[in-house]
Amino acid sequence: MSSAHILLSHLPSPTCPLALLSTHSQEIAGGNRAIAELQREVASSREAAASTAEERLRLQRAVAAAEAALGKAKRIAAASEGREAELKAQLAALQRDVAASARAARSVETSSSALDVRLARALEENERLKAEVAGHKAAAAETERSHRAALGGLQLQVKRLERVRDELLSGFKKQLKLIDILKRQRIHVSDAAPRERERGRGRGSAPG
Repeated sequence: MSSAHILLSHLPSPTCPLALLSTHSQEIAGGNRAIAELQREVASSREAAASTAEERLRLQRAVAAAEAALGKAKRIAAASEGREAELKAQLAALQRDVAASARAARSVETSSSALDVRLARALEENERLKAEVAGHKAAAAETERSHRAALGGLQLQVKRLERVRDELLSGFKKQLKLIDILKRQRIHVSDAAPRERERGRGRGSAPG
């Protein structure tokens, strides 16, 4: 029951004084109760209003905070979209770099394999050349020993020939001397023969 109905129910009715006093006392008591109820309702309303104002203020603050957060989120989203585009561009560039690196690695691997083959062939050729050089050195050493031996033999032959030459020259010189002696003897004999004949004729014509 509302406060207005409580007040109307306590209006005085035309009765006797005692009854009227009792009635007034009851009405006053009822009015006091109604006033107290009204005061409690007012206090409760005030509290509810204050609570509602506080709630409205809290809600307003929450709405403002939500709007601020939404604006920040929008700005972050816009920045994130730009950052995302930048990151996508960087990712695409990195993917291109990775693909280029992979191609370069494959090329290097192919080149390395080719170089390994060439190196193996070069090493084989080097070993072959070393063996050939060693063979040539051995052959050269053997040839040098043979040449030295042949040279030694030739030198001995030259010495022998020189001795033979010297002996021949000495014999030739002796023969020349002998020939010269023989020539002189022959000349002497030739010169002496006419004289001997003359002497013989002289002895034959002399008297006996």
